[in-house]
Amino acid sequence: MKLIRYSITLVVFITSLFIGYQAGDGVAFNFTNQTLSAAARLSAAARLSAAVQNPLAGTIAKSAPPSATFLNGQQSLLVIGTDDLEADSPRLESVWLVLLIPPEPHLTLIPIYPYYPGGAGSQSNNLKETFRLNKTGDCRNACRSISVEFLQELREQDIWWSDYLVFDRLSWQTAMDFISLESASGNTVLSDIQPGSAIDLEVYFEKLSMLDENPREAVLAQADLYRELCWEASRFDFLTGSAVLLDQLSDGLISSSKPQETVSSLKAIAWSKGLSCEFPTLSQDTTK
Repeated sequence: MKLIRYSITLVVFITSLFIGYQAGDGVAFNFTNQTLSAAARLSAAARLSAAVQNPLAGTIAKSAPPSATFLNGQQSLLVIGTDDLEADSPRLESVWLVLLIPPEPHLTLIPIYPYYPGGAGSQSNNLKETFRLNKTGDCRNACRSISVEFLQELREQDIWWSDYLVFDRLSWQTAMDFISLESASGNTVLSDIQPGSAIDLEVYFEKLSMLDENPREAVLAQADLYRELCWEASRFDFLTGSAVLLDQLSDGLISSSKPQETVSSLKAIAWSKGLSCEFPTLSQDTTK
């Protein structure tokens, strides 16, 4: 496995934020404290925003994942990483809460799992214990969903989201192969990216494999990956490349909605301003 130099993977990451939700008027919610309560407060604020719009928003059936429609158009995506979605019992490797308020191209990322002392993640061991994927039909990942127990554990910690996306290590490799092919054919604007921005996926996966022994390094490695993707994202032609990549990754992702239907929503984002990301609970601002 070679180096991954570009950021098309973030297309999936961003387009999933637009699935099935419309922007509206309201107040943006911000957080600064370096604790889990920061993410919890923002999620609670988002839930309150939804409750104002829909008094029944706080009543959630146990058989369904928590979901909310926000008055200010905020999208709140639960991004879940595993080792192998083809495995009978995929291993949970990461959980992040990602927030965006259109039309500004600004992402806020909060690490939830794994937890390390002094970090901002969930201290509950139940996330790892309750995570599993249920299959409801004779198909691949399209028929799979996250266990209710896992989602309930997050909800009890006041973590709220609009949608969730589950991916595995192969998803990263597929994206890398796609980028290499597109770059070689000259169909993208990726030629301007410098070699110094490369990310070594082998090193990244090695740190993920040791998350039980060194969760802090695993979280920081994840943050480094997302930070680099954010820095390079504006160099890629999202609107022309996202549909192709999403089609190639369709069997390697699990989502509570259909990412393919949301590509056009990217036009609502003010890409001319440049994508920026922040990691407030890690005290790392990636605005460039």
